[in-house]
Amino acid sequence: MKLAKKSVCTGCQACSNLCTQNAIKMKMNEEGFFFPRIDGNYCIKCEKCLQVCPEIRDDKCENRLTNVYAAFSEEESIRINSSSGGIFTMLAAKIIENDGVVFGAEFGTDFSVKHSYIQDISQIHKFRNSKYVQSFIGKSFRDCKNFLDDGKWVLFSGTSCQIEGLYQYLDKNYNKLITIDLICSGNTSPGLWEKYLQHMKTKYHSEIKDINFRDKKYGWDRFSLRISFTSGKEYRRILPNDPWAYFFLHHQALRESCYHCRYKKTTHRADFTLGDFWGVQRTYPKLYDDKGLSFVMIHSQKGRKLWKKVNGIKAKEIPLKMVEEHNLAIIRSASRPENREDFFADFSKMNFYELEKKYVNVPFWKKSNMIFDYYSRIRLHGGKIYRRLKKVMDK
Repeated sequence: MKLAKKSVCTGCQACSNLCTQNAIKMKMNEEGFFFPRIDGNYCIKCEKCLQVCPEIRDDKCENRLTNVYAAFSEEESIRINSSSGGIFTMLAAKIIENDGVVFGAEFGTDFSVKHSYIQDISQIHKFRNSKYVQSFIGKSFRDCKNFLDDGKWVLFSGTSCQIEGLYQYLDKNYNKLITIDLICSGNTSPGLWEKYLQHMKTKYHSEIKDINFRDKKYGWDRFSLRISFTSGKEYRRILPNDPWAYFFLHHQALRESCYHCRYKKTTHRADFTLGDFWGVQRTYPKLYDDKGLSFVMIHSQKGRKLWKKVNGIKAKEIPLKMVEEHNLAIIRSASRPENREDFFADFSKMNFYELEKKYVNVPFWKKSNMIFDYYSRIRLHGGKIYRRLKKVMDK
């Protein structure tokens, strides 16, 4: 019995969640991605795993697009500590307010990325901020079903392929299930992330204390990757200038299925689709203050009802084309690099530093924290500096 081909498997883990015999295990392959493997000692050949696989079953039921908004939380602390406008936190708070459960991606103790759930809004920080690594679903689909069967409200967030896997696993409509899919440009290899973390710990001679992919010290438009170490040291790079992010942004280490993602469209099965509203300063300059702005697609009546109940959101309805124009990841898959096979052939025998030397092309001056901190101070406070100098010169 064979599951979906490697080239189309998204790693959603619907099959492993459904298997009552625990015969399907998610194993990391030679490229550092998790794929399902069937243990013949436990498999009873019921073929339920084939029936639940989104890439085999292929019977998605999509909602029709209803509304699109540019939006952000009016509570500044939520907005500043979120990747974009803080809308996920606002929706999650409303669900938890109704004794509900929220699922999302968090860092594990080793800073691998995994799905889990919370029932207390004070824990929402675990799920905030983008994590540009494919999260490990584990048994989250089973946990979600158990909560729903107990009559709980559940908010489940993930990539489009993970949300589709959840729906196929549940195979039933639940009135108290709200789903959010997040616009992504592809899932980066967890194995490459492991190598990067080890590289950074070795380089800084310290364990890692905290990671933020979307730190807004230099603003939302120029967000940075920040890594804090237990030694007190801190690493920070504007995202394109970090070597691991270079692999991500150049689509070097994406899952094979991401290069022909079939979820690149404006109609989604999820109740909400969230993402950054890039380009807003050119289309709606009054909404731009470099603190973060979300676009929100509402695809269902359930989503619309929840949206109306959430207070503290500033929102403006916008035409869909405004979002598509500046965020092509909504409708277009990542381009497959010509040297992908070469990269992963080296991946199996090289450490991260060796991969960086061979494949990353970031000028030295762009890697300097000092230069970028100076640049950002001028950028953020340039007007004040100019006015002070002019005042001195006028005297």
